[in-house]
Amino acid sequence: MPTNLLRQIPPSFRRALLFLGFATAALTASEVNAQNLITNGDFEIGPYFQRGLIGGWAVGGPGFIMVQNSEGVTSGSFAATLDEGSNSQGNTLSQTIATTPGQTYILEFDGGA
Repeated sequence: MPTNLLRQIPPSFRRALLFLGFATAALTASEVNAQNLITNGDFEIGPYFQRGLIGGWAVGGPGFIMVQNSEGVTSGSFAATLDEGSNSQGNTLSQTIATTPGQTYILEFDGGA
């Protein structure tokens, strides 16, 4: 059954995520050799440098979000900048994924301010 990833995160934590300067996300089932369920979680798939357009993601709010390579990243070359143009209020980045009831998942992300 599809589950909206952003709705699974408590509201107080969601607010903290919106202020991140960049993020890399991965959601995996907690089994050995599990696959990544997030599409373009490392933001290495374009389009690049286009406000409001992130491959595999839904951008909401004012849309001051873009993929760029001018932010620090732990791996790869690109990151989602959630305050592009210094305006992060109301920006959202979400993705609907298929999950299985009763299955445990691990959500990992890399972020900075």
